[in-house]
Amino acid sequence: PSRQDPMRTVDARAGLFRAAGARDLAVDLFCVDLEHGMGLALGRPVDLSELLREQRATPSARTERGLERLIALREAARRGGRIGEREVVEAARLAGSIQEEAARG
Repeated sequence: PSRQDPMRTVDARAGLFRAAGARDLAVDLFCVDLEHGMGLALGRPVDLSELLREQRATPSARTERGLERLIALREAARRGGRIGEREVVEAARLAGSIQEEAARG
């Protein structure tokens, strides 16, 4: 399968959340979904902060930056920060990219 197919799904999910006006919830759910998927892949529960600590021990700066940004978006959403459509789509794409990169190993 091409990289484009999963990203279309990610964009579609982001669009549904935008339409519902649930931006804060959307960002948090993208993070929860990533944690769940990574937990299944690793065979243990994980959270994004733990994934970031583990990522810092590996050479992929791209994933590290993605996790840092996703964590920042989640924290802003939880604090009631201004989460716009752009941030919802960004969170969806970051979560999808991180999951894809992890699947590739």
